[in-house]
Amino acid sequence: MGTTAVRTLESAAIDGQVQGGYGETNLFIKPGYSFKIIDSLITNFHLPKSTLFVLVSQLAGRQKMLDAYEHAKNKGYKFFQLRRCDLYKIKILFQEKIKSVLSLNSH
Repeated sequence: MGTTAVRTLESAAIDGQVQGGYGETNLFIKPGYSFKIIDSLITNFHLPKSTLFVLVSQLAGRQKMLDAYEHAKNKGYKFFQLRRCDLYKIKILFQEKIKSVLSLNSH
């Protein structure tokens, strides 16, 4: 799921369950936010000064995301392409200690 779906589901989560309904959210996921239900995310690679990068960093870890950004720049990964996305999963990042980005299509 992407960043919009993350904000939507996190806003609708109560006691670990997503509650159905209709509404709006002004949820801004930033440092200090504790995720209620989400543990992974599929999204494009975002620039370090964007609010979307802040959201992804809160899920995966800021330093890991900064390291992944440098890795992507050094390897010539393409940014802002609709056919390309990256998977961020906490369990993989922390348990296996692999790169922060698992590229589904690195170029």
